[in-house]
Amino acid sequence: SGASLIGKNVQVSGEDFSHTAGAISQFTLNADRPLTDVTVVISDANGVVKELSLADMQSGDKTVDWNGLDSSDVARGDGVYSLTAYGTNSDGNLQTINTVVASRVNAVGINPDGSMTITLATGEKVGMDTVREISG
Repeated sequence: SGASLIGKNVQVSGEDFSHTAGAISQFTLNADRPLTDVTVVISDANGVVKELSLADMQSGDKTVDWNGLDSSDVARGDGVYSLTAYGTNSDGNLQTINTVVASRVNAVGINPDGSMTITLATGEKVGMDTVREISG
C-alpha cells in the first residue's frame, strides 16, 4: 500500500518545503500555547529570504501563505526553502513553533521493523508517522 503514496502530496512535520516560482506556498504553524510577536523566517541555501511578522497566534494550527517574494519584493525561483518559526510565550520567553509543510512523495521504503519511510520531493526522508495529511 506504500507504493500508492508515490506522486501524492503530503503534509508533514518539518522545515523544508518545495516552492514553485509564481505560486503561493502554504504551510501550517502548530503551537501548543498562545504566542505573541510570531515571526516566520524563510531561508534558502544562501541565507534568509524573507521574514513574515504574524502578530499573535492562539494554540493549535495557523495556516500561513508565502507569495514567493523575498524581502526586496523580488519573485524567488523554484527550489527548496526552509522555515523557522518562533513567538513569545506568556512567560516572555521565545518559543519555537512546529511547522507543517507540503511536499510530493517521490519514493517509499520499508524499514526492517516494517515501518515506512517516505522520500519527499525536497530529498528529505521522513517516517510515515510525521505525515499529517495525504492528498491527490
